[in-house]
Amino acid sequence: MRLLFVLGLCLAVVSAQRGPRPNGGPKRGGHGPPLVCDDGADASCECTTKPCGPGGNLPDCTCADGSTPFIKPPCNDNTFPSCPGACEDGSDPNLGVFGVEPCADGSKPNMRLCVCADGTELKPHGGRPGGPGGKRGNNEE
Repeated sequence: MRLLFVLGLCLAVVSAQRGPRPNGGPKRGGHGPPLVCDDGADASCECTTKPCGPGGNLPDCTCADGSTPFIKPPCNDNTFPSCPGACEDGSDPNLGVFGVEPCADGSKPNMRLCVCADGTELKPHGGRPGGPGGKRGNNEE
């Protein structure tokens, strides 16, 4: 389940922006938290070279305040979790870097091995029973 949370983070930074919402809301990706700016506002992202998304190109993202967009850390102390040995090859993932695969070996990190130094409980980001990272009939909390 935690794997889905980090995958959601990764998808958020590589997902193509879908344009303005029908209700006039801001442009945003469909999955995970958006990239944010130093002033706390969402970054403005546009897919200038299609396709954008997993396996495609990265969107161009900018901040109105001139800062560099970044992924908001999931831990309450504004840090990323430590995930010792969470990559398939046993290495530690590099979380929170826009446009960089978290695991050097190309695998997805096992987020069940991740913990926040401040004790923040990492919440799963979506998922479905029996799907990637999900377990049918598993009622762990």
